[in-house]
Parts: sequence; structure tokens; C-alpha cells
Amino acid sequence: MQKKVKHIALCIPDLRGGGAERSNVQIANGLAHRGHSVDLVVFRKEGPYFNDLAPEVRVVEMEVSRARYAILPLRRYLMRERPDVAISSLINVPLVIASRFFGRRTKIVLSERAHFSSMRDSARTLSERASASLARFLYPMADKITAVSRSCADDLVKLGIVSPGDVAVFYNPVVSNKLDKLKLETPEQRWPRDGGMRVILAVGRLAPEKDYDALLAAFADVDERSACLLILGEGSERGRLESMIQKLGLTDRVSMPGFVNNPYSYMARADVFVLCSKFEGLPGALIQAMACGLTPVVTDSPGGSAEILGDGLRDYLVPVGDVSALSDAISKALRNPLPPDVLKERASIFSDEASIDAYEKLIYELCE
Repeated sequence: MQKKVKHIALCIPDLRGGGAERSNVQIANGLAHRGHSVDLVVFRKEGPYFNDLAPEVRVVEMEVSRARYAILPLRRYLMRERPDVAISSLINVPLVIASRFFGRRTKIVLSERAHFSSMRDSARTLSERASASLARFLYPMADKITAVSRSCADDLVKLGIVSPGDVAVFYNPVVSNKLDKLKLETPEQRWPRDGGMRVILAVGRLAPEKDYDALLAAFADVDERSACLLILGEGSERGRLESMIQKLGLTDRVSMPGFVNNPYSYMARADVFVLCSKFEGLPGALIQAMACGLTPVVTDSPGGSAEILGDGLRDYLVPVGDVSALSDAISKALRNPLPPDVLKERASIFSDEASIDAYEKLIYELCE
């Protein structure tokens, strides 16, 4: 029997260049290509990833600036459009309130994309702290909770937010057929190796949880003087990090070119990839780097980082915040890279097809 086409809403603040944003585009495109009617519901139509959306995906803009202002627009959208399933990323609390307290027919799926307890403990604003507190009461009202890694799922259970049988692990769609083509493109800026430099690469938002302070301090002690550091990404920490680079005397060896549309072209040409986060959900940049055959140096942070590496690729897994261990691991990785074929094979389990299969199966289960 042919399965019916479903109307699916993916709800996220915007597409301003993070892992959650990129994976939502891939999920939206994948479901649309399978014939489903897909809406991408956003606060504002902002961010470079809108250029990557398939023409079949309809963008619904709520025209609000913050999550707390999105509750009524979400309610109006759900009442007007009546999607079969609404899947939330990064706006879980507003979606539950909009759906549960105002009457609804739509099935609600909440995707937890971070290590919840770490995110809660690092909350800096009243809004972030309030959302973390409300989650304990509101998450169980959803029809399904998913987490992007086993570590994140176990954390929700440990906190008592969900019971073990009520949360499923859905890996992000990260590795696609496009990656092999994109990694062959020329990087947007002059490649440092053209001047004889070895390249250490980091990719991610310039945010406190990424702990670029530790990376800069570690890089200053790397014993390979002909190495340079590239940090791809944009964020609130730029000014402070630029000051730190200057104080460490690294202005001629560290570059932060901002967000780039194609990080794969950098990953395919670098020598070492570094992820030194304090906590993670399922870091797509790590998977992408491995899919390009790039040796990873990774902090053993709460979340899915070690889970991605598996048991056989933890040669350069170091404690969070240990600058000396991080510096030593980077130096060793430059001298002894891991086998590219083994890295690529491990990364292949995080394919977009596998992720879309899982989401489509869940959608049919909820509806039928």
C-alpha cells in the first residue's frame, strides 16, 4: 500500500549558520524530495542556509525576534495550516505551549539538540534559565522526544524529564552525496599551505561553549612553528577572541574569516581538525571533517563527540579545558594523522538518507 503524503512543519528560529540550522535544511529537503508537503516555520527569514532550501519547501515567517513572542504566531499557524506533524528545533517550549494550551490536532515532536544539563548550567539570561525550568513540565506533553545523540538522550532521562522509553536517538543528517563534490571546490580565501604552512582547522560559532580560549592557548604552545590556525564561524565572541589573539602574539598565525558557505573545501585541505567544546549535542562539523578524511582532536565533553568517534578513533580525545593535553594532542596529530579511509567509513553512518528514513518512519507512526 502506498503511504500517504504528509504535511510536516519544521520549526526553528532562523537559518543563521549553525549545525541545527544546516540539518533542518537537509531534513526539509529530504522530506520534500520524498513527496511530502514541508513548511519551514521561522522567526525571521535570516541566514545563509535559505539559499540551500529546495524550491518545494515553503518558508513561513512569523516576524518575531524572540522565542517568547513566537507562541501566538505558532498557535495561529497550527490552527490555520493544521500540519500532521510539527518538529521543533531550538524552540521546544514555545511550540508545546502553542499546541497544548490552545487546542490542536498536530502531533508534536521535540528535538533536543544539546546536552540539556550542560546547557542549563551554562544559561546566562533569564529567558534561557526559564526555558530550562519549564522543560521539565512541558517536554512530557509532546508526542515524541528525540535527541541527536545517546549521551543527550541519557541526560534527559537522568534529569527525570523523560522516561527511558519516551526518547529516541535520531542522528542529524550530516554526510550527503554533495559532500564529495563540494570538498573539491577551492576555498574562499588564499590557502595558507601555498606559503608552506600546515593548517589546523576549527569550525563552529564563536560562542563561549566552544571554548576557543583553550584552543588559542593550546595553539600558542604547539611545537610546530610552521602551523597556522583557521577558525571558521561567526558569533558574539569575535571581539574578545581577536583581542586574545593579539595578546598571545598570534596575529600572523591565526585567521578567523567568519562564516563560509563551503567548509568542506577547507576540511579536505587541512592537516588537523580541532573541536574543543565544553559540551555538544551531535557536532556536525566533526562528522564532516572525518568524512573529508581529516584527523580530529576532540575534547571529551558531555554530548555526542566521543560517540561519533566510536571505540577506534579516540587517539586524540582529551579532557575538557586541559590546555596542555590539547596542545600535545594537536602536535601529535600533525605528526601522526589517522587513516583517512577509516575516518570516512565511520562518518558514513551519519548519512542524510539514514536520518530522513528515521524521521519519515516516526511521522507515519505518529499519524497512523
